[in-house]
Amino acid sequence: MEERVEIVNFTIIHDKDYQAAIEKYGISYQQVYSWVRKFEKDGSQGLLDRRSKGLDSKPTLPPEEELQLKNKQLEERNCYLEMEVGLLAVACCQSCRHPVTNAWTSLTRLSVTRFASNG
Repeated sequence: MEERVEIVNFTIIHDKDYQAAIEKYGISYQQVYSWVRKFEKDGSQGLLDRRSKGLDSKPTLPPEEELQLKNKQLEERNCYLEMEVGLLAVACCQSCRHPVTNAWTSLTRLSVTRFASNG
């Protein structure tokens, strides 16, 4: 279990560089990918070996690593949402028959406004 957490932490902290994890830990791509997905969905509980019963222990990460992982997850979520907003802006401008450049201009203004309001 500790090794799984270590491998997932390594992979997430290194921008989901699965190849680096494969080379460092000598495991398959599918295994690393599966553990990362389970961790992102259910946290460390998702990494428990479900083949046997009675696994009540939950490994804890040091607070600094927990914050690094949470930060990385939030950064990835923000990136995803920004891409989604961009796609919606393009789709909206295309349906209104505006040039797509207007969508990107609007998106740029939105991003500048958002960052300015966050200080």
